[in-house]
Amino acid sequence: MDKEQWEKIKRIFSEASDLPVPEREACVRRLADHDEGLIDEVMNLLQADGSSACFLDVPTSPLSAGSGNGLEGRSVGSYLVHHRLGQGGMGVVYLASRDDGVHEQRVALKVLLDHYEPVMRQRFHQERRILAQLDHPGIARLLDGGDLPDGHPFYVMDYVEGLALDEYCRSRKLGVHQILGLFMDVCRAIHYAHQNLIVHRDIKPGNILVTRKGEVKLLDFGIAKLLNADSPASVSDATILQQSMVTPSYASPEQVMGKTVGTSSDIYSLGVLLYQLLTGRLPYDLDDEAPHTLTHAICTQEPKPPSAVSQGDPKALRGDLDNMVLMALRKEPSRRYASAEAFAEDLGNYLNNYPVAATPDSLGYQFRKFVRRNTGGVLVAGIFSLLMLGFGVHIYQQNNKIRLQAALTKMERDAALRAKALAETEKATAEAAVKFMQEMFTSVDPGKSKGREVTAREILSKASDKLRKEKTLGNQPQVKAMLHHTLGLTYMQLGDYPLAELHQKSALELRREVLGNDDPETLRAMNLLGILYFRQGKLAKTEELWTEALNTRREVLGPEAHRTLSSMSNLAILYIRMNQFAAAEDMLKRTLEIERRTLGAAHAETLITQNNLAGFLNERGRYEESEKLHRATLNARIGSLGRNHPDTLQSQYNIGLLLMDQNKYPLAVKQFRKTLSGRQKVLGPTHPKTLRTLLMLAQALARAGNVAEARPRFEQSLELLSQQTSANTEDLVRAELYYGLLLLEPGQDAGDRAATLIQSAWQGSHEKDQAHPLAIEASLGMAQLALSRDDLRQALKITVEAETASNRDHGMEYPDTLAARKMRVEILLLMGRKDEAHPLADEWLAASTAFFGRDHPETEYARKVRHVF
Repeated sequence: MDKEQWEKIKRIFSEASDLPVPEREACVRRLADHDEGLIDEVMNLLQADGSSACFLDVPTSPLSAGSGNGLEGRSVGSYLVHHRLGQGGMGVVYLASRDDGVHEQRVALKVLLDHYEPVMRQRFHQERRILAQLDHPGIARLLDGGDLPDGHPFYVMDYVEGLALDEYCRSRKLGVHQILGLFMDVCRAIHYAHQNLIVHRDIKPGNILVTRKGEVKLLDFGIAKLLNADSPASVSDATILQQSMVTPSYASPEQVMGKTVGTSSDIYSLGVLLYQLLTGRLPYDLDDEAPHTLTHAICTQEPKPPSAVSQGDPKALRGDLDNMVLMALRKEPSRRYASAEAFAEDLGNYLNNYPVAATPDSLGYQFRKFVRRNTGGVLVAGIFSLLMLGFGVHIYQQNNKIRLQAALTKMERDAALRAKALAETEKATAEAAVKFMQEMFTSVDPGKSKGREVTAREILSKASDKLRKEKTLGNQPQVKAMLHHTLGLTYMQLGDYPLAELHQKSALELRREVLGNDDPETLRAMNLLGILYFRQGKLAKTEELWTEALNTRREVLGPEAHRTLSSMSNLAILYIRMNQFAAAEDMLKRTLEIERRTLGAAHAETLITQNNLAGFLNERGRYEESEKLHRATLNARIGSLGRNHPDTLQSQYNIGLLLMDQNKYPLAVKQFRKTLSGRQKVLGPTHPKTLRTLLMLAQALARAGNVAEARPRFEQSLELLSQQTSANTEDLVRAELYYGLLLLEPGQDAGDRAATLIQSAWQGSHEKDQAHPLAIEASLGMAQLALSRDDLRQALKITVEAETASNRDHGMEYPDTLAARKMRVEILLLMGRKDEAHPLADEWLAASTAFFGRDHPETEYARKVRHVF
């Protein structure tokens, strides 16, 4: 929620709360201008505000603490309650299961205990609202919620079967690195909650379960708090301790003192948790566990380094790990890690032998803290000793500073000289490049043009010819390399790949010669030339070049550097094109694992790779895995970017495509409607992505059987796309093809229009690459047109040509090749040529099984057709 939204909520709440209860909703709807999301937020606040009116308003309930059998055997909504799992600070948790006769799912059902003050009902409702906002693999999901007949609220969550985090680590005797891996997952779940403006406030081992698969699940947001939009890093709630709901041993100094509590409080609790996991004990030495003793220790006592109290090998913790844990446990919130993500990133750096951000407190800082803690009580001898020590340290530090300053002065002087030389080189390069291009513009002979306007393409061609001559800029290879690079990019954007390749090869050769293979500019040239090879289908050359770039970047920049990961992503895409699916999946997963660990699960680059992996899995027919990743990406982008960010809208669109592939057309319609509305507001009504969404909405409507709405949507799509530049050529082809095929269907009475559209789509898709997926799709559309005219021979001819082109470039185990083979077999059966179709059907089934898997709908259909023989 942004600040502007929060201001609206506060203003409407303030006005409505002064009115009688029956008049409130009408007032809220009027002031919120019928914005349903805004109305829900305000009405929930009004409901929570009213729920604290009177203790006598709370109804009695059979769920008393002593009534162990409260709901056992009863139905709550669509759930059957089995037995009690446990009782927490304000609720009873039961094991339950779906009771609808359709789904089999075990769940955890939590019901508010009776005889609690209305404030606890308010907190229970808040916990339910908070959980409804969270969708993260490390947080147990909210599934349902409501009220019992007697008015007591309940909610339903995933039932997580696992061990408490500390028990899991202890029972499996995990090593330090394994513990840190689990703990980083906890940090990422907490960071996700913080991104959603939620502070947990009760982080402890018992609220974190680990499943048999080693997956972390964060539980119990019973005392969590939504952050105030006016001060997004803090909330204030001094009543928490009075209600005795915080676990004091894991509470931060500001919590136990009843001060303002923000996300940094959770960082402190994470520090306590990690301290305990690494050492087997809590950070403070206590003579007794009286509240005042614990509070005094948390606020004043400095914990010993984990290595000093570890029950295992202290060497495993000494140094960086000590520093990281103690940084999280600092008394001042501002001196802890800035976020849970930053904590996880520092641990990732430690695991990968990179420098960490955490450093021990300086001697000066420790001295200031000592005096502050002991004001008025320090002995004169102690002060004198400390002053003498401080003086000695000061002299030592001054000497060091003098030597350091001299070294820094020299470094700065050298750096300045290098910067000056670099600036002069760059200036000379730029001037030479500008001069070269000016000569190109002024050297055009007006006589040769005979009054005709000289085009930019002609000037570009002249520049290209001149630059390729050996003597041109012979003594300025860097300038020449830059110009080759620029011309290569220009030709690539124009779609002239052969000329673009020629210039990029020259740029790479010059940069190898002048800068060496390890220079970033050389590596960038390798990457760009690889892209050109890729676009021309020269996959072996692409692999050779991108593999070299990856290996060099690993060696020079490190295995987890940003550019290294970019090279890994490029190779993964190449492997998909080369039908090396196992290699592609392995590369994508390795890239994703590194990015999650080093950048964080919600980082933009991580989410791009996660999205690519989801798309790959979707293409492979692994829809469940794909959907899980797509939805995780969507939720992460909502949390970090907001619902209306273009990247968030792209994730929504991707889920719509996934639903289309699963034949879930009504759900796809709903998804595309929502995405279209968002893109129209954010990107504008004629943006290419907006028009693409409009097209897919039309197609989803057609597939869902809503032809009455699909047709005008297609007409609108065609009209808008035909007005666009060539950047949207593919979408225009798709619009023509999809709409043409719809008009071919019985009852549409638009055969001539259908034929015109499909033929136009076929021509547009075959201009460059006959094996392009869109060209194959359009060819199969032409075959469908021939079938509608009962021209089976022509349909077969087109289908065989499409299959041959796709098989040549992509192989048999490829979706487009399989689609063409499917139609070919069907046409042969229609023609009665069963013997000819038989071996083709066998090959189709084998390839479909290899690509999609045995249980995929396409494979099941191929198996049914095979049974015909």
